[in-house]
Amino acid sequence: MSGASTSEQRWLSRFLRDETVGGGLMICAAVLAIIFANSPAADFYNRTAMRTLSIPQVHLSMTVAQWAADFLLAFFFLIAGAELKHELVLGSLSSRKRALAPLSGAVGGMVMSALVFLATTSLMGGDHLDRHGWAIPTSTDIAFALAILAIIGRGTAPAIRVLLLSVAVINDLGSILIIGALFASDFRVLALAAALVFIALWWVMQQLGVRSLLAYAPVFLLAWYFMHASGVHATVAGMALGLATKATRVERNPRSGVELLEHWLRPVVAAVAVPLFAFFAAGIDVRGTDTVSHLGSPLAIAIICGLVIGQPSGVFLGTWLAVKARFGEIHESLRWVDVAVASSLAAMGFTVALLVTSIAYPWSESRVADSKMGIVVAVICATGLSVLVTRYARGTSERESLT
Repeated sequence: MSGASTSEQRWLSRFLRDETVGGGLMICAAVLAIIFANSPAADFYNRTAMRTLSIPQVHLSMTVAQWAADFLLAFFFLIAGAELKHELVLGSLSSRKRALAPLSGAVGGMVMSALVFLATTSLMGGDHLDRHGWAIPTSTDIAFALAILAIIGRGTAPAIRVLLLSVAVINDLGSILIIGALFASDFRVLALAAALVFIALWWVMQQLGVRSLLAYAPVFLLAWYFMHASGVHATVAGMALGLATKATRVERNPRSGVELLEHWLRPVVAAVAVPLFAFFAAGIDVRGTDTVSHLGSPLAIAIICGLVIGQPSGVFLGTWLAVKARFGEIHESLRWVDVAVASSLAAMGFTVALLVTSIAYPWSESRVADSKMGIVVAVICATGLSVLVTRYARGTSERESLT
């Protein structure tokens, strides 16, 4: 961007903050990955993804694909954590009842998707290793879901986006907790304590109103490094730092910490972090007879059912129960058919689902292929479901306006 004018840089920055653009870039990166993985360039693609990049001074060595999943996605979860903090302090989750409805929906989606996954693996004759992937369908891809809503959701209630965002960020927080609790390896207490120190330092800097990006960069890097060294997945550091960010404005500062993070990182996350992760994670070789076996595997079918059936039904039932039991409430402009729209979009589990796949099956290329196939097909099915439910919601709204 060095050759661009200031006005062009500002336009590009605003353009990249648009969730539709970020979701579109991620979709394009995933499609490009599948094209590369099934072209004469497949060997080059695979060698690049598996190429090792090391920082010997700190004994850090990972493949390109691992750097994308462990490091770049930490920025994505930093933004997700900051969004959740904003919603908790100033947004739709700041009211107890308004918070409990999407919380109940998110928990319902996670629980139901896991139960449907486990039931499907049992019915399909899957083994205990297949059941190890139960956490894969429990997440919602924020960027993907909001991008699809922006494309197909014209004419629907604006509050659908708020409900979907709330469910998605809570789902992602839940997925990060699952990753941290169940998939930690070679746990090191001192390294985790060091990561928590730098997360606390970030919180103190936020309270003091420090605004310099250069001041926060080393704190982020050190929190990430020690979280990675602790054996807990490094993306947990991103979510924790986001939640430690101040949502209200400090005196003399025109922007809150959350607003500054959005300003600094949203374009980077949308244009670089998530698309690169999608590019190196979504490459599936669908050539040959193995494609049918991967798609027909108990693991792939369980992921499809968990996302397309379990996630939407769980989100809807969880939200419905919260409202009917009167411990939660939804926006007065929302009808239950609108909640169904948000619930159908919650089935868009792409980024975090691919991340959990890489963590759950680092030792099995076959199961990773099964999982990726299931995730891609689930996203396609969930998109079709969302289009149908959204059209129905728009039609009922038009009929109601005529009566």
